[in-house]
This record gives sequence, C-alpha cells and structure tokens, in this order.
Amino acid sequence: MYETKRLIKNPVQKQNSFAELVCSNSLRSESLTNGVGLLKQ
Repeated sequence: MYETKRLIKNPVQKQNSFAELVCSNSLRSESLTNGVGLLKQ
C-alpha cells in the first residue's frame, strides 16, 4: 500500500488518517454477501 493523500488536501478530504470514506455510494448495500455489507455490520 502507498499513501496517496497529498500534502495539500482537496475539498473532499477532511481527516489526516490513513483512509477515509469519501463516497456515499460505498454505503449502498446491507447484504452480508458483499464487502460493503460486512463493513456495515
């Protein structure tokens, strides 16, 4: 893995952590048969 955040963040990036969720489409499914559903659990 490589850190891809720039020294100067774009308007979407709010945190200084390694990763952050920036797209609401990532929360689209509640099914436990996919990765998104497992993250919601």
